[in-house]
Amino acid sequence: GKERVPTEVINRMATRIEPPDGSKPRNFFEKFNITINPYHFKCDSCDKQSKVVGKIQTILEQAINSPVPPKEELTPQQVAEMEKEKDLLREETLMCRLHQIDLLLRKLVGAVGRVDKKNCKKANDARKRIVKQMKQDNSSFEVLKSNNEVVALDFACDVTGLKNVRVWEDFGDDSVA
Repeated sequence: GKERVPTEVINRMATRIEPPDGSKPRNFFEKFNITINPYHFKCDSCDKQSKVVGKIQTILEQAINSPVPPKEELTPQQVAEMEKEKDLLREETLMCRLHQIDLLLRKLVGAVGRVDKKNCKKANDARKRIVKQMKQDNSSFEVLKSNNEVVALDFACDVTGLKNVRVWEDFGDDSVA
């Protein structure tokens, strides 16, 4: 049957919903909005109610007189610029991920140094090798999808001299090979 939405759900929605922001170019349509105080309709004041109705009429007239412009077709030059910008952003993300991996490896090198000072240089060499390998990797996607466990496993195998045999089925993730 028809049930009312609980008040706490409405209150939670009210705190999470963002107000319209017409200042952004892609949100052109959001500039025609009004916030209505529901208490204006509970009181007996016709003056407040008529002001609200007047604001609604004004917003509707503005929206009717300012239709959303049609989507512009991009020139080949604009498409090329957008692709270039996307590539730069992708490169920034890649460098950020490489930085995160380097920081993780530095922590691991520090842990090795605290436990076994003799292997500190070996651990640092392993860190350098892994970072260099990721920088040289042709596929930036491989760096982005590499998770910390895989990096730590490579590092541990390199430092201990064990052969790195990855059996991803054991990890429940056969998407990484």
